[in-house]
Amino acid sequence: MRKILLFIFLLFSANAFALNIVFVTPSFPGNPFWDRVSAVALACANNLNINLSIVYGKNNRIQQYETVKKITLSQTKPDYVIFSPYGGTAIGAFTLLNDAKIPFVTLERTLSKNEIEQIGLPQTKYVNWLGGIFHDNKSAGKLLADELFSQFQLANKAFNKKINIVGLAGSHSEESKNRVLGLKESAVNTNLTNKLYVKNANWEREEGKRIIFELAEQIEELNIIWSASDEMALGAIDIINSGYKKVGKNTVVGGIDWTREGIKSISRGELNASVGGHFMMAAWSIIKIYDHHNGKNSFSKNMNEEVYNLTLITANNVDEYLPLAKVVDWQQLNFKGFTLTHNENLKKYDFNVKRIMAELSN
Repeated sequence: MRKILLFIFLLFSANAFALNIVFVTPSFPGNPFWDRVSAVALACANNLNINLSIVYGKNNRIQQYETVKKITLSQTKPDYVIFSPYGGTAIGAFTLLNDAKIPFVTLERTLSKNEIEQIGLPQTKYVNWLGGIFHDNKSAGKLLADELFSQFQLANKAFNKKINIVGLAGSHSEESKNRVLGLKESAVNTNLTNKLYVKNANWEREEGKRIIFELAEQIEELNIIWSASDEMALGAIDIINSGYKKVGKNTVVGGIDWTREGIKSISRGELNASVGGHFMMAAWSIIKIYDHHNGKNSFSKNMNEEVYNLTLITANNVDEYLPLAKVVDWQQLNFKGFTLTHNENLKKYDFNVKRIMAELSN
């Protein structure tokens, strides 16, 4: 009896001292990209003995705001919150979390210049905003566009006309707008562009498919289809695979996100490129929270200025990333290896996806 009581005491003591984090994913269950973000985050939390709960913002800024509000009003509040703020409700969400004295970390840089100016820097106006985990969406958009221009020219050396480009934007969000800015910068720099058509496909495959079909009816030929996500790019691939005569002969297609189907499509010689690596962002934020909670200076000014870089997958290196085209057992990864807490000699984070790929390949 004493042994049973001791076990129960130890069990509840362990749970009492475990961190409790809520991750508010901006999407729905079933979204290929955000489901992977959540799966990696759960494995990371488990590896670090953290209780992670996942709730959904359902692709709607009001819904996400209400979700954050419920968290702040709950009787048992989490130790930390991770979320990707929406333009228009970000200031309200920041205020709710800050007033509830819940430390929080943001994902991505998705806000307008005006909102960024109002919010200020982490740990200033909103003292409980520890910092953000982000990459440069404009650079990601430009990286993809530059690659598609290069591949088109290499495959069509006899092509002597200006190039028609379709840009499939995700939505009116700053994330999508910044990716499109990268596309536009690349299009100007190449000096090869005839027409650039940018259309919002709301991050959806079927909408991307519909837009490509309609544009192909209006335009003589589509040479480059750039997409702010793999899902929309795969809609374009659906049109090409259907044998539709106005798309396919000289068309190169690329997306962003490294979804499983996107990587498979590259390996099949369909999709030409995908930019990604940001599926790790929630896990990276959990690692920084873990270190912060263990007394490490993981959200200092210099640490908050760091970004992680995104990478291209093409036919040339797709074999290296094929493990991501399968259902991955993320539990096999040693996330402790990325922490400051468990690596005394580590002075700077090395959030490197190549290290992840090396572990998955072993």
